[in-house]
Amino acid sequence: MTIKSKIIISSGIILVIIVLLFWGVIDPLVFEIKETSEMVDERQKRLNVLKKTDRIHLEKIEEDYREIKNNISIIEDNFLNDKSAVSFFLDLEETASRSGVVLDIEAKDISSFNLSVLGDFSGLMMFLGWLENGPYFVSIEKIKIDDFNIQEGLEDQSFVPSIRATVNIKAFVDSYEERKNIKSN
Repeated sequence: MTIKSKIIISSGIILVIIVLLFWGVIDPLVFEIKETSEMVDERQKRLNVLKKTDRIHLEKIEEDYREIKNNISIIEDNFLNDKSAVSFFLDLEETASRSGVVLDIEAKDISSFNLSVLGDFSGLMMFLGWLENGPYFVSIEKIKIDDFNIQEGLEDQSFVPSIRATVNIKAFVDSYEERKNIKSN
C-alpha cells in the first residue's frame, strides 16, 4: 500500500467515524435540545397565561377589597357601640314620638332591652317597622301585645292608648376591644 492509499483509507475511516458520531451522538443531542427548547417555550407560554390570569384575579380581589373596605364603615356604623348607644336611645324615643306611642325602655345590658310601648295598633306597627328597617342592627326577640283599657292615672288625658306591647329586642353590638382581640390572635 502506498501512502496515498493509506491516506485515503484513513480519511475514509475518519469520515465514517465522524458520520457515525454525528448520526449516533450529535443528532440525538440536537433533537433532544430542540424538544427541550419547545417544551420550555410551551411552559413559558403557560406561565405567561397563568401570570395574566393571576393578575386579573388579583385586580378583582383588590377591587373587591376596596368595595368591602368601603362597606365596612357603613356596617360598623349600624352596630351599637359605646359611642352610638346614646343616639340609639334618642332615636328610639324620637321614633316613638313620631309614631304616636309612649315608650318606656328597660336596658338589661348594652345589647338586650325590654321596651314597653303604649299606643294604638298603627303607631305600634310604625314603631316596629322602624326597629326592623332602621339604621341599627337589632333583632326583635319577642312581642307581647295586650289591650289597654286603664285611662286613669295617665298624665296626658288627650292620649288614650288602646294597646300595650312589650317588645324584647337584642341589639347587635360592635365592641372595639373584641375586634382588637380578634385581630391580635
